[in-house]
Amino acid sequence: MYRIKWTNVHFILYTKTKQNRFSFVKSYFKEVLTLDESYAKVSSATKQILYQYMKNDDISLLNYNFNYFFQHCIQKYQIKVISHHFSNRKIEGLTVIDELGISFSYEKNNPIVKQNFTLCHELGHFVLNHNGTCFVESVDNHESLLEREANIF
Repeated sequence: MYRIKWTNVHFILYTKTKQNRFSFVKSYFKEVLTLDESYAKVSSATKQILYQYMKNDDISLLNYNFNYFFQHCIQKYQIKVISHHFSNRKIEGLTVIDELGISFSYEKNNPIVKQNFTLCHELGHFVLNHNGTCFVESVDNHESLLEREANIF
């Protein structure tokens, strides 16, 4: 059993054995490095597409609004955005890419902040060129690398 006490940037880890402490710390830092690599990848890809959009439309950093960028993307790539509602509310968002085109779906009964996050997350799958034709953001998902990257986006 691990008990972590967070203090500012440092944490104190209490375990029964030195080996358990080493294993936990090793896996913790491996996770942090993976997140850093994902952040760098997502940041680079996002800057390319976002800065080009801002340059082309002569938008300053002070006037940037995510909604404008999102609208630009769905118009440029003819993405259909559809709300949905399932009674169990397990599916937060969905991206489908097939011969009919690209569509994003989001849970319409979620708060607007969560809806915006979900739409940004789904756009992230597309912008980051994730391999696949269907991505599901579910409350039961175990976070895969692709889901983490979309969350970072």
